[in-house]
Formats: sequence, C-alpha cells, structure tokens
Amino acid sequence: MRPVRAQKILLVISGLTTGGAETMACRLATQWVEAGVAVHVVCLGNTGSGSIARRMEAVGVTISVLGMSGLGSLPSSLYSLLRISRRYRPDIIQGWMYHGNAFSVVCAAACGFSRPLCFGIRHSLNDIDVEERRHQRVIRLNAGLSIFCRTIVYNSSVAVPQHANVGFPADKSLVIPNGFDTSVFKPNDTDRLATRQKLGVDDGTLVIGWIGRFHRMKGLHVFFEAASIYLAEPIVRTRFVLAGPGIDSSNLAIRDLFPEKVDPKLFHLLEEQSNIPALLNGFDIFTVCSEYGEGFSNVLGEAMSCGLPCVATDVGDSSEVIGSDGILVQPSDAKALVNAWRVLAEKTPEERDAIGRSGRERIKERYSIAGVGHQYLELYNSLTDGSEPI
Repeated sequence: MRPVRAQKILLVISGLTTGGAETMACRLATQWVEAGVAVHVVCLGNTGSGSIARRMEAVGVTISVLGMSGLGSLPSSLYSLLRISRRYRPDIIQGWMYHGNAFSVVCAAACGFSRPLCFGIRHSLNDIDVEERRHQRVIRLNAGLSIFCRTIVYNSSVAVPQHANVGFPADKSLVIPNGFDTSVFKPNDTDRLATRQKLGVDDGTLVIGWIGRFHRMKGLHVFFEAASIYLAEPIVRTRFVLAGPGIDSSNLAIRDLFPEKVDPKLFHLLEEQSNIPALLNGFDIFTVCSEYGEGFSNVLGEAMSCGLPCVATDVGDSSEVIGSDGILVQPSDAKALVNAWRVLAEKTPEERDAIGRSGRERIKERYSIAGVGHQYLELYNSLTDGSEPI
C-alpha cells in the first residue's frame, strides 16, 4: 500500500452499542491505528454495555460520547461537534450509519468543507415504506445532504441502486464489504466443548444458532415459527440457541413469540455475549433470517469464518457472501427455513464440517479485515492526493 496521506480520521457514528455496524467500525479503527493513523470517534448516542468503546480505546482510538437523547440535547451536541472538529482538524471525515452521516456534515462545515467527507451506509433499502417513519425521514435527509460528501461507501452492492432510487447520487458510490479477522473467528474444539457444556448440550444434539439484536427487521417471529414446525417432526435431537441485546426471557415481546405446545427448555436465550467466537463454535448450524434492512450481515461472515454451515435469507448481499457454501432462502418464509435446516440436519457431522470449511475459505479469500481496511485507506489516499482508489 502507498504511504498513508490521511493521518487523522474523524469518524462520526450513531452509537456504540453492540451491533454489526458498530463492530465493523471498531475493526476498521483498529486497522487504521495499526497503519499509523490517528482516529477520533464521535459517538452521537450512547455506548451501551461499553464493550466496543473499550476495545477501541484499548488500541488507541480517542472517543467523544455526546449522549444525544432528543431535541433538547441538540444545541449542546452541535456545539460539541463544531468544537471537536475545529480542534482535531481531521484529514478525512467519515460518517457511519444514517445519523452519523447527517451529523458528519456539521463536522465538514466546521472545517469549511475543506476536508473530504465520506458517508458510510450499512443498510439495504428494498422498500423504504417498510422502514419506521422517523427512519424514512433520516434516510431522505441523507440523500439531500449527500451533495456535501465526496464518496458514499456502501457495504453491499445491492444497496447502491436501492438508495439511488430515493435520491442518493449513484456516481459517488463505492462498495467496500465487511471484513473479518479469521485468526479470531475460527473453528475451535476447546471453545465448542466449553460452550456446549455451559448449555448442557451433549455432542449428539444438533444446535441451531442465531445471534443479533431484538428488532423486527431480524425476523425472529419467522425463526420461532420455523422452530415450531421443525420440532413437530425433528430429524435429530435439537436445541435452539439465540443471543444478543434484548434476547432474554424477561423480554415480554420475546416470550410472545414462543411457539405454543413446544417445550421452552429446547430454547436457550442468552442475551448479549462477550465471546462471540466461542459461542459460534458451540453451534452446528447458523441462521440469519432478517426480513429486510441488512446490507452485509456481519454475523453471517463471522459464522462462516468459524466454519459453520449457514442458512440465510436473501436480503442485502447475503447471496454474494454465502455463495454455494450454504443455503439461501427467501425472507419471511418459515417453511423454506425449516426445509433448509432439515437438509443440513440430515447430513453427517463430517458433511456439515466440509460445507463449513468451504465457507471459511470463501471468507478468507474475499473478506479479510486487512484487505478491507486497506481499501478504506486507499480511498482516503485518493481523496487527499487526487488519485483514483486502487
């Protein structure tokens, strides 16, 4: 890679709670710091459990948390953004997610629009009308504000024409996928044994896993409907394990999704977990059942990197990510999800391992975090020296 000309990056992000977009920002910031770049992250909202913020700070990233919580906090937040931007004087300003993009324009204005501004979009937009009203407004605001940015970085190719349809300039688009550290996300027999012991699951039990936050776009109602159908005629002894923010039995909305006449002991609800690679290694099959909104499912790449055979809905770039190394189904189709689980359940452990190994090689070849971090820095080089990104 050419010498890095952008020595100071200011990244403006909606929040640092646990999620795929936030995790990817952390991974990239780590790559940038390792390349000798100073990184200052402005978190508009809160840091949730604080795990992502701590990981960023541990590698030398500076974080400013504005803690915005409504219109009442807007004046002080705008003042803080202006002050941070003028003092830091970044070489590059990178927005991250829709709210981060909108407020990154304030940072660019504070620098007299003399610093290159990039938007970062981590969302697919098959139908804007399915989005919440307030989310629709922020998306359309992004489209209008995009006149101020030099490049719009998408993490999925399908998102480019989808956003162009609602007013985003297609000629500013660049696709850089998510990236994964395959030295961290890898098959590990010790982790597998430890995770299954904690769950009280023997090696003869098939574990179907899901990881994500509690949100309607994630299709959890489809997952539970499919589980109910599957358990009526299970192929083998099976348990379902779900984990993520809001995924616990105290969440009444989760309890409402539980299938009737199914033993609740067959489901493990684990809330947010700190060691995702270890948890993934305890699974036999991984599932992504999002109905809309996914750009590039972060956890799909993590599961494939851990050598798991995966079932994913055809949302965002999942078809490109999974290729022929898993099973793709249509969103909102519980019966198709069941059929995919049964296809994999009927295979021997050795056959599932072979699928998983092939998927892991796909991630290593196409989506390494080092390669993705390199693409961002090449973009920033091109914006600061006028050349074309490699």
